[in-house]
Amino acid sequence: MSDSAGSSTHWLRRLSLGPASASWGWLEAILIGLVLDVAVQVALISLLDNFELLDVEGAWGLIITQAVAIGGVLPILVYLKVSRFSIRDGLLLLRPKLRYVWLALRGAAVYVPLALLVATVVAAFAPDVLDVDQELGIEVGVVGFELAAAFLVLVIITPLVEEIIYRGFIFRGIAKSTNTWVGVIISSLIFGAVHGQIGLVIDTFVMGMVCAILVARSGSLWSAVMLHAFKNGLAFLLLFVQPLL
Repeated sequence: MSDSAGSSTHWLRRLSLGPASASWGWLEAILIGLVLDVAVQVALISLLDNFELLDVEGAWGLIITQAVAIGGVLPILVYLKVSRFSIRDGLLLLRPKLRYVWLALRGAAVYVPLALLVATVVAAFAPDVLDVDQELGIEVGVVGFELAAAFLVLVIITPLVEEIIYRGFIFRGIAKSTNTWVGVIISSLIFGAVHGQIGLVIDTFVMGMVCAILVARSGSLWSAVMLHAFKNGLAFLLLFVQPLL
């Protein structure tokens, strides 16, 4: 075995969060990062429904929907403040560095072919599983404010919010109580499951694993956020920009 191959398998075997380990465990990760997250979002949906704001369409409807998702972060922020943890350090939102971009690109080089491979295997046995009808709440072919809102929500806000919840809090909490690889797998299963449709579950599970590994390797959330933004950016280009060309 070559030295490079040996070193690659070595860090895979010894993958560890090290100094980036969480100060909370699996119980807080599930109760606060998942259960309370869902509870807050359900409460916000009920509140918005009372004011008939869920019927709003277009860019404002997308923004309102995203506000509900952002609300799911509140239990995590409250927990960190009550526990007197630094939000910035606690969630690994450290100062971005150029090497995080490089790590995100390396992550993309793993995620894209791996996701395609898994999709190809699944399609060979159950092609209907990959049929996805994801309702974004905004029509394809929009321009101006609606296009800008779609970009802001899909490429900027969603990656940051979801990485804070699933990699910054849930993954690290589970890893703290078990080990890093258990955290990678379980947090990715949860991340995939919350996306509902099987086709999305498969893709988001693969991406979740790569993002969690990036966090463990870098000690920062930014490389995972960048990879997530890259993936959503590709979807944005295909859904909203390509039809305009």
